[in-house]
Amino acid sequence: MTTRLLAWLSVSVFMGTTAAAQALDDESVECVSGHGVEDWEIEDPISGRTMHLSIDSAPYLSSSHGSLACTDCHAGFDFALPHCGRR
Repeated sequence: MTTRLLAWLSVSVFMGTTAAAQALDDESVECVSGHGVEDWEIEDPISGRTMHLSIDSAPYLSSSHGSLACTDCHAGFDFALPHCGRR
């Protein structure tokens, strides 16, 4: 019983993340692949504020922002890795 439940959960999670990735444009898939790390936070070296950098694509896609590419709002940034902020 436990093995079946774990197998079902694994497939469900995989299918959910695959469907979410297919709905993102190519550039946003790259963003989510880097920012998909759970609980990723850094301290802004200039302001000292904590910046939350994690993205969960499923809630993003089901929100009012789901039809937008990441770069529709996050324009003017240096997208070379590691990011160095605005150009």
